[in-house]
Amino acid sequence: MSTSSKSLMDCLKQIRPIEAEVYDEAEKESEQTHVPLEQLLIKQGIVSDTDMALATAEYLDIRPISLSTFTPEASLIDLMEKDKWKELKALPISKFGSRMSIAMADPFDLVSRDAIASSTNMELVHMIALETEILAALESISNEPAQALEDILKDMAEEGEVEVGQDTVEDANLDDMLENAGEAPVIRIVNSILIEALRKGASDIHIEPMEKTVRLRNRVDGMLYEIPSPPKNLQNAIISRLKIMANLDIAERRVPQDGRFKIKALGKEVDIRMSILPTV
Repeated sequence: MSTSSKSLMDCLKQIRPIEAEVYDEAEKESEQTHVPLEQLLIKQGIVSDTDMALATAEYLDIRPISLSTFTPEASLIDLMEKDKWKELKALPISKFGSRMSIAMADPFDLVSRDAIASSTNMELVHMIALETEILAALESISNEPAQALEDILKDMAEEGEVEVGQDTVEDANLDDMLENAGEAPVIRIVNSILIEALRKGASDIHIEPMEKTVRLRNRVDGMLYEIPSPPKNLQNAIISRLKIMANLDIAERRVPQDGRFKIKALGKEVDIRMSILPTV
């Protein structure tokens, strides 16, 4: 983590100009009370916590991030106790290989940075976010998270709920599609696909029928990531379930369709747009 040739206060003044007299008075008070100047400026309402975060990001040459609509990824949170993340005022954002991006309320806190690196055994890429948003994001995580797709598929296989078949779209019966779309295994899989995407902060979910499999991918930060695939013989039921949720015609398979629906998950309401494209 490098630092700017300018001081933190210089970076702050560029973002939020402060009258010289006001700044001098705050600086004197900081010296007299031993309260850090940046804290005093926020406390007195001279600058906002957002102003200070942006100035810190520029000074440390790190990325600022807004977490107001961010959904934490449960698997990353599980690298440490949730209470520990709260104590350190930090939140894992994403992971790629041995590198993990984390948002911190105070990236100057070397003790917390070292504690996170040691506990997660990861190379950290630091970002800055507001403390209130970090804590709110952590609070949004249920202590009893929804069952992951991989676990659902494993349970279904052990319980004999599904068998891998080779049914094609042309073979599908409309009545069967309607009935299967409402079955518990299909609902569980679809719900898990949606929740998993929210947890990972995905912007898109790609469901692609292949010859012998159903390919599932989440787009996160512009990159596509493979996720566990459901059995091929549930393909039609899964697509039908999504069509029903988006109020689309499940019998229409030859022309594109667009729809939308809302779900409530992880403590928030999410609007989802869906596009169906025919395949050959």
